[in-house]
Amino acid sequence: MINISKCWDEIEREGGRPQITSINEGVKQNIASYDFDQSVVDTMSVTRRDEPVLFIVAGDGVHLIDGAHRLRRRIQDGLSDVRCYLMVPTVLWDARVIMVRQMPDGGWQQEVGMSEEDIDQEIRAAEDNRQSYVRPLR
Repeated sequence: MINISKCWDEIEREGGRPQITSINEGVKQNIASYDFDQSVVDTMSVTRRDEPVLFIVAGDGVHLIDGAHRLRRRIQDGLSDVRCYLMVPTVLWDARVIMVRQMPDGGWQQEVGMSEEDIDQEIRAAEDNRQSYVRPLR
């Protein structure tokens, strides 16, 4: 799990600029299983549709973490690309969400979230993919 608010805070703090990425089959497959409200998509203004979405680079491609309705509207309108902020994989260190539970012996056990080893592995794999997804904003 990722704290999306922390990602947006990071973009603002760093003065991030949106980039453009193609809405290719991989992106379409990525959001195919997302829950969404079609009425939100259908009634969305063009201005809202054109606001950037938020992706994070992962070892297996890019994953949409904010903007599913905006992206679905762009697909519905037949657009081939999307303005986006592409979070570098190292943001996982600051934006990850973990849930822990106190055990009967007083110790703590992680219930949800990536382990430190998993994050390191994901970051290494994602760095290899990073440059293949984004082109500069026109």
